[in-house]
Amino acid sequence: MRYFILPIFLGMAVLCHAQKWPKNELSVGCSAGDFFDSTAFKISTIPKGRNLAFTYTRNISPKLSSSIMYASYFFAYVDPTIRLKDNTVENRFIRRISLSGVYNLPAGWFRFRVKAGLNYCWGYKMNHYYYFGSGAWQEPVSEGVSYNKMGVVTGLGLEHKIVWGLFGVINVDYVRMFKGIDPNQLYLSYALGYRF
Repeated sequence: MRYFILPIFLGMAVLCHAQKWPKNELSVGCSAGDFFDSTAFKISTIPKGRNLAFTYTRNISPKLSSSIMYASYFFAYVDPTIRLKDNTVENRFIRRISLSGVYNLPAGWFRFRVKAGLNYCWGYKMNHYYYFGSGAWQEPVSEGVSYNKMGVVTGLGLEHKIVWGLFGVINVDYVRMFKGIDPNQLYLSYALGYRF
């Protein structure tokens, strides 16, 4: 019997240690963004479910994680009923997926997260170019430019516990596209999540 006590004790210790930190996290939130051009920092509009960010995180150890995020943004910059200047950005519709490695720094009720990984964007930016026609009849000429490019993402996060497995997280993501339009992108988001 004494030969079974040590393996049972070690097995229970491993099981109890594994239960101290949950392995899965799901979160959903909303975002704002900036593109370092003539457009202002803008909160993504909510209609039609376009402003959503979903993140799944798998905790490998208490300090290391991997995460995948899908986000959809719609940024409307101008009122379409007013006369626009040439070369005005009217709106952006962006979807992105990022796959990141995460380093966690626990601090009591808070947890700091540093992440880096790959990012893929798709969607379009709508630009107004000029007005066609003359006199009372003038029609705006606009054209959408596509994203569809790879890049890298780095980010910081601050998580805070709410109750049980629920938590809130403030994220700041900087995306650098390898080529194409809007090579520098900054996203600020707040999400609610559940850890299990």
